[in-house]
Amino acid sequence: MKVNTLFLSISLVFCSSISVMGQSNSTININSVSSSNPNSKPSVFYKPAPKKQPIKNNKITMNGNELITPYIINFNTNGSIISSNSYSSLTLIRDYLNKKKNISLMRIEAHVSSENDDIKNQDLSSQRAIAVARWLVGNGVDCKRLIAVGFGSVNPVASDNSSANNRISFFNASIKGKNISGIPVDGGGISIKDLCNEINK
Repeated sequence: MKVNTLFLSISLVFCSSISVMGQSNSTININSVSSSNPNSKPSVFYKPAPKKQPIKNNKITMNGNELITPYIINFNTNGSIISSNSYSSLTLIRDYLNKKKNISLMRIEAHVSSENDDIKNQDLSSQRAIAVARWLVGNGVDCKRLIAVGFGSVNPVASDNSSANNRISFFNASIKGKNISGIPVDGGGISIKDLCNEINK
């Protein structure tokens, strides 16, 4: 009986050793707790996701009466839906207007590339100017302080059909009700009539 019991014990130890050896390549050995220290934490073998980097130079710069945002205003292709990655720049414009109460009128200029005909280009630029004005008004800006102007493709800054021609520009147009330097508030483009009503459509 004692021999059989001893044989059975040896067999169990041998089988347990085989079982542990068979698991040597499994995840049980990747995040394991040290047997010598039951309070130790499991080892971590994955790389944590990188932290988001803060926006650099997150401010408006001035070029004469033009406000330059750190990032351009983007839209869906051939459309007037503002991309969410443009909200930070639009927020800076809103904050600027909230701070500069003496700016009685800001001009929103929309320009597009020349890949479509003149009528379509003009309409697209007008719709984009309205979309920007609508976002600003929806975030607290008085619509009476904005003038939305579409320029179509008549003022390119790069070669034809370049994506750089699709742009939104912001200009201080009047201070305390007076045009700046005598420049027309529309800047020479086609302004949207009754913008406040257009925004609410």
